[in-house]
Amino acid sequence: MDNDLMVIDLFNTDYGAYRLLRTRVEKVDKRKGFKNYLICPDGIWSDKMKKMGIKVINVNLSNSMKLSDIKYEIKELVKVFKEYKPDIVHTHASKPGATGRIAAKKADVPLIIHQVHGFHFTQYKGIKRKIYEFVEKYLSKYCDILLFQNMDEYNYCKDNGYEKNSVLRYIGNGIPFEEFKDYIKKDKKFNFDKKRIACTARWEGVKNHAMLFDSIKILKEKYSFTNFELNLYGEGVLELDLKKKANSMDINDVINFIGTLDREDIISEIYDSDLSVLTSFKEGKPRALMESSALGVPIVATDVIGTNEVVKNNRNGYLVKLGDSENFAKRIYELLNDSNKWKEFSDNAKLIAKDEFDENKTIENIISVYLNG
Repeated sequence: MDNDLMVIDLFNTDYGAYRLLRTRVEKVDKRKGFKNYLICPDGIWSDKMKKMGIKVINVNLSNSMKLSDIKYEIKELVKVFKEYKPDIVHTHASKPGATGRIAAKKADVPLIIHQVHGFHFTQYKGIKRKIYEFVEKYLSKYCDILLFQNMDEYNYCKDNGYEKNSVLRYIGNGIPFEEFKDYIKKDKKFNFDKKRIACTARWEGVKNHAMLFDSIKILKEKYSFTNFELNLYGEGVLELDLKKKANSMDINDVINFIGTLDREDIISEIYDSDLSVLTSFKEGKPRALMESSALGVPIVATDVIGTNEVVKNNRNGYLVKLGDSENFAKRIYELLNDSNKWKEFSDNAKLIAKDEFDENKTIENIISVYLNG
């Protein structure tokens, strides 16, 4: 008789699953006493994971908020859960976190866990924020445990009565250092030639590319700085809108829409970059910036929940007030033109990453939750 503890993780894009969950799911699955499956849509990244031996189950999930699509996804997930009979369902992010939790409850899954990757309501104000806050708190009734990557959101839920509905656990977040071993020991040097700026983020509204584009325009016009390129890594519904915006702002000559890349390629691209930037409205605990830090790439990012636990202001990068495009541009310009400050931040970044961003520590925290609640 198979007594392994079966876990099913759930994400609504195959690239997101590949990028954020692949190594953790693989490591848990190799643990004695565990089986770890991963639900995500079909696609090239799903196929890659299957070839790696990861137990992938394809379900047509999306970001659609149409009631018909939500009902369809819940129905399909209930079928999967009843067929596989998992001991634990572990959902991620807002939309799949909602449909996944409801489906798991309907299928009588013994332990339902939801991992917060940055609350959706953080980017809103007024009545819209209140509605999303209500929905998040209501959905906490549909899981046994809520997991948090950053302390701000953990404390928010503690202060706002979420513990009445579910157990709250802080687990942190990290990166698989084994994937960076060829780069970590290298002494990264300041680049005196054309600069490369990297932004690894989904092409969606929450990532706030509009602020980044404003800063790029300021770099060109106010600082007469054009000896650089901004490389955008990701995918998303705003791709065409962002390309049109870059054209209309006359900054398309310094922006490259690279798209999604395999792990080896994206790690190489980030390492070859001189600066990593992120202008998000909110984050869980941004893996892209942890990766940049491990590779010795200094950072300029918005001072928001999640990001401010990765970027140590004036140590491995600069934190800038959300919406302050002028100061964001200034910080980019300063770092790319000050070899001493850049080198100081680069060396600090690697030390901070080694100390704080090890995925294996997060996995141990998750395993403890699986076994002990």
